Amino acid sequence: MSNTPPRIGIVCPVRGEARYLTEWIAYHRAVGIRAFLIADNGGPDDTSEILQDLHARHIVFRFDWRDKTAIQMPFYYQALAAARLGQLDGLFFIDLDEFLRPEPGYSIPAIAERWLADPTIGAVAHNWAIYGSSGRDQPGDGLVIERFTRRAPRDDVCNQSTKAFVRVGMCGGFDNPHGAVLREGRYVNTRGEDITWEQTLFPLGIASAVVWDALRVNHYIIKSRTEFETKKARGDVLVPTRKWDGYFDLHDRNEVEDPMPQDLIDKTKSEMQIVMGGFAQGSSLHAPQTAQK
Repeated sequence: MSNTPPRIGIVCPVRGEARYLTEWIAYHRAVGIRAFLIADNGGPDDTSEILQDLHARHIVFRFDWRDKTAIQMPFYYQALAAARLGQLDGLFFIDLDEFLRPEPGYSIPAIAERWLADPTIGAVAHNWAIYGSSGRDQPGDGLVIERFTRRAPRDDVCNQSTKAFVRVGMCGGFDNPHGAVLREGRYVNTRGEDITWEQTLFPLGIASAVVWDALRVNHYIIKSRTEFETKKARGDVLVPTRKWDGYFDLHDRNEVEDPMPQDLIDKTKSEMQIVMGGFAQGSSLHAPQTAQK
């Protein structure tokens, strides 16, 4: 194994997320990520302006996908190509309402390094933890990771969906936003066990069991009722014609109180000040100008 730590990053398409961008980037910087490959799909707010500024300061690497629809899957392929050129070793593919949450005692770089140290592993599936509205109709004050503290039970079927971490050199693309297609190597869960998939919806992306060992994805899928209505109005980066009937009630899961650890909240707030102030250590993937499709 090399003495050089692996270079890892996050791939994420973004549309109309200006309110949440700084928190999401700051949080993932706080847990050890430094490379952000972001598709700018515009929207009715200042998302593009924020991303252009962050790109200019080498905090994110911005890809211009404005005025295009159904961008998520083609962008994933573009991001994979860019990661190869930028010599990144591993990538997490998540959305802006998803936060990688390491279990206590773990760090994300250490987790990724352990996975990448096994040359047979091509991808790792990490399960959702679906968070509901915590009874909020209005957004209120505070960060997303502060305001929403209640989730579905661990083994509920809604948490069987996964997102992917891939070894860049072994990934051939994506079957859907939840499951990578490997050219070689094993697809494992966060324990390192070969994963088994449910075959009810699509071939990859719904695990037969929920595994939260070391890492999970806190999915703030609806937030408050008002924020959910805004989410519907801004459109979807994957399916512009998504049907929203019953969506809020289906995902408003609040059975278990499970707040984000306070130390991660505090670190996120500190990183937000750095990111907004322009003194951040830059991304590990640089470009002299905005990347185009």
